[in-house]
Amino acid sequence: MRLGIIAYLIPFVFVFDPLLLFQGPGHLVFLAAMTAFAGTVVIGIAMAGYFVRPIGWVGRFFLAAGGIGLLIPPGGIIAYSWLANAIGGAVSALIIVAEWRGRRIVAAA
Repeated sequence: MRLGIIAYLIPFVFVFDPLLLFQGPGHLVFLAAMTAFAGTVVIGIAMAGYFVRPIGWVGRFFLAAGGIGLLIPPGGIIAYSWLANAIGGAVSALIIVAEWRGRRIVAAA
């Protein structure tokens, strides 16, 4: 059920912007597909609660928020979609890098 949340969110993303239906300029379609893919992976990590080690509730919350920010198709009809993508990507990347480095510290100890 937790991993199936993506199946419920993706149709709403299609309604917001047709870029994910391959309608629009090629570079925006590619960018929308890549950010949607990254968003689904990040939301999957947040819902599973595990990346390379268990993630706490605060990290899971921010990962889910960052993943939702990445799901918004950039350059479409939603105002400030580029900003939402940038913030979502930055938050997600920071948490994923922190988790990755935390794994190395635990493994070395």
